[in-house]
Amino acid sequence: MRLGFFQFDCQRGNREKNLETVWNRLQGESFDLLVLPELFSTGYFFSDYKEALKQSEEVPGGPTTRFLADLARQCRAYIIAGVAEKGERRAFSSAVVTGPGGYIGHHRKINLTGWEQEIFNGGRSINIFQLGRLRVGLALCYDLWFPELTRVFLEQGVQLICHPANFGGPMSPVIARARAIENVMDVITANRIGTEKGPEGYETFRGESMVINQEGVIIVQVGKDEELQIIELEIGPRPEKPKQLGADLFKQIARYSPGKLEIREWNGNGL
Repeated sequence: MRLGFFQFDCQRGNREKNLETVWNRLQGESFDLLVLPELFSTGYFFSDYKEALKQSEEVPGGPTTRFLADLARQCRAYIIAGVAEKGERRAFSSAVVTGPGGYIGHHRKINLTGWEQEIFNGGRSINIFQLGRLRVGLALCYDLWFPELTRVFLEQGVQLICHPANFGGPMSPVIARARAIENVMDVITANRIGTEKGPEGYETFRGESMVINQEGVIIVQVGKDEELQIIELEIGPRPEKPKQLGADLFKQIARYSPGKLEIREWNGNGL
């Protein structure tokens, strides 16, 4: 299937410009599934939770979700993108899924960094989407740092992790590869580029969006410029007994069920 990502400089507080950038870049392109960055329509570093709530919108009734639904219909494809979703008292960092028939569903970011906890509410559900023959799990940026989430994906037969992101440090790309390897699962990371003023000064987003196969091999990775990448990637059905290094992963995971392994503590303070 033809899948990929579009990384670009998301302009903070300028929804109209960000939507225009995506619309113009995708005209005439052919793909089955595309991932856009986290908070692609609003930017990331809100001054406080009040600004985030002001910039947020209803899902699915807001302008960004309607835009994505229209674009997905036009492209006859699935599009996954990060938006600021309006909550009762605070916004959520969410990922919206749209397809040829319009809006499908969304995922609210579960795991928030220290700064994000001052701005957003965290989600309370793990969300898996059956998109045609493809079973997809969503992880928003810092979500992917938690292997417990992707273990659920493994148990639920997910084939592809879609990972809208906003990161500047070097660890997220490494973690994405680890999640692919340990779960025998393909991963698309769609990061952004550009610079925004954060709580500790100006922060730069490193780009380097990529597609990783289930062996942890980077199929494609871009640099720090605006890039649209669409590739052919064959994603087959999930095996009933996924293996890594020739061993059945489910049997190995079962060893860690409560009561299966003894936990022993050793105290070496006697010297």
